[in-house]
Amino acid sequence: MENYFTDLELEVRKYLSDPELRTKVLEDLAQEIIRQMVDRQVYQDNNGGHWPPASVRSIRFTGAIVAGVASVIADELGKNAEPKKPSKKQIKKQEWSDQADSKILLRLSTRAQGVCQEMGLLTLEEMRAASDVDYLRVPRCGKGTLHEIKQFLARDGEPTAEELRDKLRFDLQMDAALDQALLNRSSQT
Repeated sequence: MENYFTDLELEVRKYLSDPELRTKVLEDLAQEIIRQMVDRQVYQDNNGGHWPPASVRSIRFTGAIVAGVASVIADELGKNAEPKKPSKKQIKKQEWSDQADSKILLRLSTRAQGVCQEMGLLTLEEMRAASDVDYLRVPRCGKGTLHEIKQFLARDGEPTAEELRDKLRFDLQMDAALDQALLNRSSQT
């Protein structure tokens, strides 16, 4: 049951991360609050008499009043939000670098390494044990970083074909440079 709500929370957060959709949600909520306030005021002004709900429900507020109420709603919701607590597993960067698996340090991008550091993941096994949701909870981890981590784990931290080609090319260049240096050195003597 917990995973269902975690997935739902992620989907809602993803939905609200779109500025247009977030504005629409806040405006809809502002409309509803203004309608309830007007309905309550109408009820009080009529000494207990009540207008039909359709009269207030059919009103659509526009402009600055809706934007102002939406802004107040966003401010109030932000006040009650719990501050994000740092992960208990967080390790200082140098300590993490000293303890982490060398494959993680050599093969992952700086951003992916930062995600692993923030989560306190030191080995491939720990990385495999973390779910996609766990990774996506880290603010710096997006779809691209998650994809990189999945690919990295799929090949057990081994280098890609491109990395192997680059290493071979580098090794060949180094061998050629050493041969050239030795030839130059022997011709000088």
